[in-house]
Amino acid sequence: MSAADPRSIFCNEGAKAGDRVVGLHPKNRGLILKLRQDQLRGESGSVKGRFDVIEAGDGDYADYIAGFIGQTLNASEMTEMLLSAINSSRTKSLSKLTIFDRNSLGVAPPAE
Repeated sequence: MSAADPRSIFCNEGAKAGDRVVGLHPKNRGLILKLRQDQLRGESGSVKGRFDVIEAGDGDYADYIAGFIGQTLNASEMTEMLLSAINSSRTKSLSKLTIFDRNSLGVAPPAE
């Protein structure tokens, strides 16, 4: 990962409340969240605090995420609801989702 890689910027430099982050991996590609809390530099794991779901993207779970557009949630709340929806439509249950992990998201350019 290069210094210009948006994942590196988000994980290493953090992000400010109001910034938008975008999904970079197949599972969350194109997902856009607007942060409501500063994300401290050097932290890993899930996005901290609440965020607005702006776009579902076209990743693996986009169909499930689409129902949350316009809502303000945190990663735990949304993950729990997504797992419930996904597991009710599958024969094999999932126990974990990493859609909101900082290493799978990058800081998006400012919205116009």
